[in-house]
Amino acid sequence: NGLIGAYLMDLLAFMNDHQLTSDAPCEVIGLDNFVASDTERLVHLRSRKDIWLVDQDITKSPSWLFSKKIDWIVNAASVASPIQYQKHGLKTLMTNIMGTAKMLEVAEICGAKGFLQMSSSEVYGNNPPIPTPGEPRTWSQYGQGAAAPTGGSHASGSFYLDPLPDA
Repeated sequence: NGLIGAYLMDLLAFMNDHQLTSDAPCEVIGLDNFVASDTERLVHLRSRKDIWLVDQDITKSPSWLFSKKIDWIVNAASVASPIQYQKHGLKTLMTNIMGTAKMLEVAEICGAKGFLQMSSSEVYGNNPPIPTPGEPRTWSQYGQGAAAPTGGSHASGSFYLDPLPDA
């Protein structure tokens, strides 16, 4: 339910509404623990038959997903706002590391075609630290936590997920 994840769900709904998918409309399962997000942001999607919004902490094993046919997993789960990741520091780290591991497990068990790990620019390059009041660290909980799943997703993908097609 973060900015990019929410817009991605809106885009998939739009594509289904306008028959812009190659086959049948896609079905979307959106997981969010709503710790740092606005539950009203996606309320317009709740009545749809092609989109399920589930209150789920991805650090807890979502074993109910194991029986689903899942083609792709897009993991956009993390708190990237400095205000929110300060408030939920440990939760941010655990969501990034353990949550990504759980989603990779779901991808493997369900035979997903691919896994897309989303991160912000804070994870990449030589970005200057974001000045965050009250945070004495050089790096944020988000930046440190998000770097590990990005590498872990890449490593796991070489074992059981098809690589992304060349653009």
